[in-house]
Amino acid sequence: IQKSIDNLWDQKLDITGGTLTGPLFGTEITADKIYGAVWNDYAEWFEKENIEDEFEVGDICSWKENGVVLSESSDINVIGVVSNTYGHILGGNPLEDMEENNKNFVPIGLIGRVKVKVIGSVNKGDLIISAGGGIGQVNNEASNQQIVGKALESSDDKEIKLITILIK
Repeated sequence: IQKSIDNLWDQKLDITGGTLTGPLFGTEITADKIYGAVWNDYAEWFEKENIEDEFEVGDICSWKENGVVLSESSDINVIGVVSNTYGHILGGNPLEDMEENNKNFVPIGLIGRVKVKVIGSVNKGDLIISAGGGIGQVNNEASNQQIVGKALESSDDKEIKLITILIK
């Protein structure tokens, strides 16, 4: 029986013109197009500088010599935003080590739309940079190196809130 199961791993499943639903695990998946994706961004697991650090969705993160940290004011080392809406994530350890991934790494959205923590009023189209502590702020005169993304929604709320941005 084990030999038959082992042989299944070497076979390809052709579902041309069909539909496959539910969880799918494999070592190689190829597709020309994917429809119906409900998530918004592409992310990677980045190693934390300090595994004791806690990160929240919307935190702006920077890369330091030994790993990811919360961004500083006007930071030019920003790599992305902590995401929980990624449709695809790379890096980290194999799926059976997800507990280790969550402890040692942080999922950073790199491309697409993510929620980001921002303080102060924001208008759709504003450029977002780091205000420090992983929080963003509007600065439409920022250098390209400082820009985290572009606001896709507006808010008059002056306090810290989550808004959707398109990551730069």
